[in-house]
Amino acid sequence: MRSIPGFILRMLIAALLYMMFHFGFYVGISHVTLDNQTHLLTNFDTSIPFKPIWIIAYVSMYMIPIIPMFAKWSWGDMKRYGEALLVIYAITFPLFLLMPSSYPWPDLSGNGLLMSFTRLMFSLDNPNNTFPSLHISMPVLVTIIYWSRNKPMSVALLAWSILIGLSVLFVKKHYIIDIPGGVLVATAAYFLGYKYQIITRGLYFVKDRIFSKGSGFSAGVEILPRLAGLRVRVNKVPQLKLVLKELIVHKESHSLWSHSENNN
Repeated sequence: MRSIPGFILRMLIAALLYMMFHFGFYVGISHVTLDNQTHLLTNFDTSIPFKPIWIIAYVSMYMIPIIPMFAKWSWGDMKRYGEALLVIYAITFPLFLLMPSSYPWPDLSGNGLLMSFTRLMFSLDNPNNTFPSLHISMPVLVTIIYWSRNKPMSVALLAWSILIGLSVLFVKKHYIIDIPGGVLVATAAYFLGYKYQIITRGLYFVKDRIFSKGSGFSAGVEILPRLAGLRVRVNKVPQLKLVLKELIVHKESHSLWSHSENNN
């Protein structure tokens, strides 16, 4: 049986990820690029009618990334899922900055609770940051992860993701090209973050290559030849260190000797 403190911890992690990365960086980038926008509108996009009822499916996407927090996953699986989310943001946010795009807002006039809710959702979200679609990449990532863990759940998530994919078109929040872009980002995040754990491997690489080699001098002796494309055998590294130390001592002594000559 899952302990209450562990459950609370997972929910706090989910809330922190949402606040920091999604509602923090996402909104910040949308304000930075607000005056520098391009439109990716096609004839297919203009042919799709605006259907406010789809705003319900659109907003439901925000529930999907926290679904794994309710699952009986190990802490290792949660870390891999977190890395996959970070990969999504690492790919998407630079594209938002380098290729800012926005979708023209539809006519939001009208009465009723549904239209009021739709106007509220539009007012909370700028019309930019469309490509690639985070509304697609998030549910697709969770669906892919569940595909090998829980087939019935993955089928339900797939159907849910399709509804969200339709909603981004019917509420005029995304272009058609944003959908395959989001799928590609989710696929890359699954393999790089969840399967390969590129962030963890990168941190361990830095730790093993730099911080675990003793002093910064010894680390530099071992890393610099490799960066220069040289194949240095491990058993030759002590000799290299000795030679470099002798060169430094020789240079320092030569400088002192030249300085004394100039004074004389």
